[in-house]
Amino acid sequence: LYDIINGVMSTMVGYVKDKPIDLVKEVPTGLPLVFADPKRLRQILLNILSNAAKFTHDGSVVVRVSRHKEQPERDLYIPHVQIAVEDTGIGIDERDIPLLFEPFRQVDGSTTRQVGGTGLGLPITKEFIEMMGGSVWVESEVGVGTTFTFTVPLEPPTDPDAVMLDTTGEEDYRPVILAVDDEPKVLELYNRYLQAEGFAMVGVNTAVDLEMRVYEVEPVAILLDIQLPEKSGWDALEDLKANDGTRHIPVIVCSIEEDRERGAQLGAEGYLTKPIDEEDLLNEIEKVMEKLLAAEEAAAARMPAPAESMAMPEPERIQTEAPLRPNNLTKVLVIDPDEAYAAALEELLEITELYDVQVTHKGFEGLGVADKANPKTIIIDLDIPDMDGIGLIVAMRSNPSTNDVPIIILTERELGEEQLETIEDGMTLYLNKLDYDAESLLETLHEAIEFFTNSHDD
Repeated sequence: LYDIINGVMSTMVGYVKDKPIDLVKEVPTGLPLVFADPKRLRQILLNILSNAAKFTHDGSVVVRVSRHKEQPERDLYIPHVQIAVEDTGIGIDERDIPLLFEPFRQVDGSTTRQVGGTGLGLPITKEFIEMMGGSVWVESEVGVGTTFTFTVPLEPPTDPDAVMLDTTGEEDYRPVILAVDDEPKVLELYNRYLQAEGFAMVGVNTAVDLEMRVYEVEPVAILLDIQLPEKSGWDALEDLKANDGTRHIPVIVCSIEEDRERGAQLGAEGYLTKPIDEEDLLNEIEKVMEKLLAAEEAAAARMPAPAESMAMPEPERIQTEAPLRPNNLTKVLVIDPDEAYAAALEELLEITELYDVQVTHKGFEGLGVADKANPKTIIIDLDIPDMDGIGLIVAMRSNPSTNDVPIIILTERELGEEQLETIEDGMTLYLNKLDYDAESLLETLHEAIEFFTNSHDD
């Protein structure tokens, strides 16, 4: 726990370097071991701390850790460690606090536009905390500050994982179907059908579990029941299609309800009425997969790769001494949640035979890849689903292995002056996706990568 907290606090130093904010640790000695996934715990802390720093213009952000046997007032009756992140920021209106952890919601549009970010980190954070058997709550006063508090148990919870069925493996490259149904026998039936056709399957029994696992699993399609406990499948479908990070995933409604019109209106790509036989299920999956492939091809068509005969444009504004050579490919890491756009960008760069491109779609995964792959340039879309994009850049600048790697921000998001100042370091370039077609984007990226590479080598 000490190492995780120290590591995250070190990352946050870079995040607040241009703000008059003190980062404070109040961590007692002798803390016990906790039951937690270290990667998830680090992600939880980084999300909460970056959120606190984002909404704090001056003052302090304090991490306070304590040990408790139980807290009956919070319905906590097992030994746990409590971690509180307290800031002196703008605060949150009491009416908005219940919205903080709702998937795909923001609490104050005017405020989030000023500071940036999607507001998606907190719902995911809550799911990770509860997945480990912990709890989270918020106390805030407008104009005074906010305290986010969460718990981590000392022992495994009695039911640590709501996943009912998971047939994926560590070295499993099969496409994954995420199925949502509160009947275990239905999930077992789906799994039997899908396994025979070369799919892996993850089955969950509630819409809440779906929201928790969808970013982890990265499914090629979702089978969604409508009559679910806690939250209906209709609400889950609406949330999935309202979010940039999940709207591209095809959803097939599988329900005893016959309401195809509503399903189509909410964005479902397929609809099956129970009972469902094997042939109907596989045919419907085949249809949505064909639609997905067509969408990817359409995205690639919007960013066509240059013809083989088209020479790389000679940079006019940037003079370099050593051109990039095909026999010495430049490693480029692309972090973009839009799989179709990322694939088209990868093809656009690699067809030049100048670049070795690696693609990932999540921020924390990108941090790990960047640490191991040693890319010469990193291209980042800021609207990643699992963390704030600006926070990702700050984290990379705080990591010795990536602190001097050139970063090209390629996004549709407009950045304000304060955000531009945050990333201004001479090694970061901001480009808006909407300003470029394929040819001009390739030329600009080539010039920038070549310039950064030669500057770095010098």
